[in-house]
Amino acid sequence: MIQFRAGSHVSELVTLLSFVGEFPFQSLDMLGSKRVYKALIVKLTQPQRFRNSQTGEEMTCRLFTLNGGGRAKTVRLYKQALPILNWIHPDAYQYYMDSFWNHHFPGDNQHLDRNHRVAEAAALCMRSGLEVRPYILPKLQNKQILSIVSREPSLYLSRDIKRVSDTELNKTSFTRTIGAVFASGNCYAVYSTRKPAMKWNGMGEFKTLHGLIELSRLNAGISSMDSAILFGTSEEIVL
Repeated sequence: MIQFRAGSHVSELVTLLSFVGEFPFQSLDMLGSKRVYKALIVKLTQPQRFRNSQTGEEMTCRLFTLNGGGRAKTVRLYKQALPILNWIHPDAYQYYMDSFWNHHFPGDNQHLDRNHRVAEAAALCMRSGLEVRPYILPKLQNKQILSIVSREPSLYLSRDIKRVSDTELNKTSFTRTIGAVFASGNCYAVYSTRKPAMKWNGMGEFKTLHGLIELSRLNAGISSMDSAILFGTSEEIVL
């Protein structure tokens, strides 16, 4: 029997998948020991009995599924295991279903690459101590100047930033950012490029900057942005 308790490898990985949907198998070292996580995931692709250490509730299922191969190999929650998201947070299941097409993932490489880049950056932010769970974070708004954003460092994913408006923001906005970090009275657009270099002076980044400035002004009283966070595979990518 697997004890499902806060802070365990199983709980942390399920929490991550609850808001990123899938994680690249090749990047498990970002979560800790790659050997440990690889063995754990492979084990939990087979039926196991899980026990919620807080409530005593039990369920038997496969927890994870592995799809694809090579660099495209991805870790997802197994469909029958989705009720376990209720053990993470009461709103985790509904957020997951709303964000990932009721557990139906597009099969094209573009969506997969995007999901993996978001997942890697979110994992690094989570391990750095930022609050990254969208269903925990205060909801942003665009109606008036309010103090919404927590004083604790936090990451808002671009998926949720787009939802702030009653009519979803233009698709040309936030296409390259994976989200925005609020920390120490500042807001930083977050990018995750992996190996490709990035062109910074495009119209997409211009719209992103001004969109985030307005969002920051209305939710955190931040009137300017002069920095961003960039995740890449090497210093050469940044340069």
